[in-house]
Amino acid sequence: MIRIHNILLLIVFGLLCQCSGRTTEEGTRKHAGENGQDMRTDTELLELGRKYYSDPDNKGNAIKYSEALIKNRYYSAAMKLLDEVSRKYPEDVKIQELYQDAIRGGYGYHEYSESGDTLLTKFLAISGLDQQIQKSPSDAGLYNRRGILFLQMNNLNAAEFDFTRACQIDCTFYDSFYNSIYIKYLMGKTSEALQLISIEEENILYKDAPERQTINNLRKVLTDLTEITNNINLDEKNKSLEKVRIYVKLKDFNLALNELNNAILKDHNFGDAYALRAMVFYYMDQKGEALKDLEMAEKLTGKFDTPLSKMIRGD
Repeated sequence: MIRIHNILLLIVFGLLCQCSGRTTEEGTRKHAGENGQDMRTDTELLELGRKYYSDPDNKGNAIKYSEALIKNRYYSAAMKLLDEVSRKYPEDVKIQELYQDAIRGGYGYHEYSESGDTLLTKFLAISGLDQQIQKSPSDAGLYNRRGILFLQMNNLNAAEFDFTRACQIDCTFYDSFYNSIYIKYLMGKTSEALQLISIEEENILYKDAPERQTINNLRKVLTDLTEITNNINLDEKNKSLEKVRIYVKLKDFNLALNELNNAILKDHNFGDAYALRAMVFYYMDQKGEALKDLEMAEKLTGKFDTPLSKMIRGD
């Protein structure tokens, strides 16, 4: 649990710091006259959250944490917290006042609060699951739920840890089995994912035919990707292109984009990679980026008036 807790703090801290540079947040903080906030604020906020969840019956900690959430415009998170606390102290005037402040603030700053509140809501949910896992360390469902939250925060390492633990506890549980395979697919660990299917599949308690078919489909994709990786007749550049074509077919555009970004990073003159990335950007509805990559691909390959060009330019 120490490892997961440390990962959580690092990830949330990092994401909060990233959020501090976004235009929407800057505009809101300038409007409120608080543009001078620095990383210390985020650190203090996380510390107050840690204190509250380590002793949730401490009303003083609850009030301090709620005040900090409201001050930093995390209104939805504050309302969620105060809703829980007010059930314990229904007659407390201070808690009722804070709750009203959170409601008023959330209404006035709805445009900003959404992205930040989403992060804080996940942080609160993960903290709650931490406590439940401490009490029930053999509950595969709890690890699975926390892994999903980590996955939503794009913390693949922490998600893999939780999904793997869930599968170790009870891999007959379909969700644990599927998520353990899927996270390895996202991380490019296709051989490990196939090995897991081979070892555990016969023990899985499928609820219906679609669940079984989902695993079969995933196995086919993993097999194709593994064969590309192991194909000695393909160089690394063409392996990347072949993998991208599979990702595009599956509409996993983020995986395709990551693969192409890495390929272009290794070779800035890789014209075919620019052309494929232009197509991916087009499918992601990022027409400006698609046109930039198309022009670079045309410059590097000397190929003009292609079907891709007509698609992106609308000729």
